[in-house]
Amino acid sequence: MYTLLVLACTEHTLNPVERPRAPDRQDRPDREFDADTGSAEEDPPEDTDPPDEEEPPEEDPPSDDDCWDEHFEPDADISDLKSGFSAGNARSTMEQLFERRFQSAAHLIDEQSHDPYIDIFTETSSWGWFVDSLGTVVHETVHGYDYENSLNGNGGYFRYWFLKSYLPKTPWTDGFARSRIKSRVEGDATELYWLYLEGTQGTYGWVELLDETNCYVNGLGALTVVAEDMP
Repeated sequence: MYTLLVLACTEHTLNPVERPRAPDRQDRPDREFDADTGSAEEDPPEDTDPPDEEEPPEEDPPSDDDCWDEHFEPDADISDLKSGFSAGNARSTMEQLFERRFQSAAHLIDEQSHDPYIDIFTETSSWGWFVDSLGTVVHETVHGYDYENSLNGNGGYFRYWFLKSYLPKTPWTDGFARSRIKSRVEGDATELYWLYLEGTQGTYGWVELLDETNCYVNGLGALTVVAEDMP
């Protein structure tokens, strides 16, 4: 079993909805003998050991609220699903595949079973393109869950799908438009994602950008468990 430990400090894309570092340790003051503080002729006794340095306090390990773990089974047998795959059973095949290899995604698909985008983004022309599309399916389905379970306006909040049993939320606070950071991006290595800093997308803020990050992380998990069959 492979375990992914994720530290959590933690818009449908086609149709966007309008709507702890540990504290710094303080260094102890220098404890070396300072002749300027006493007689210039006096030296510390030769048999006097310098004071022992105190060990810095250990940092507390992350609490259960700060981290979680997701169990992947990328080697779970899916040969029967592959041999029996067809366009007609794509949804059930997806559900069984995730149930065996990535249960968080299986729970997500079940939770959002009413979401039409699941079938829209599922490629059914071949097994290879089917598994290749699973990252997009999960990405868009996380968008659906996050927005459906969030509340905009005064006292509003934004909720994020992590696990079925772990669904953190943050205040939905309007900040500066994220388009303002585009001029600070150096080079073009991330040009593919500039769409999040332009146009309507660029008017959104940090809360929505966390949603995008959450979608990409979950989508990456979906692709990780089918990487061997991707074209």
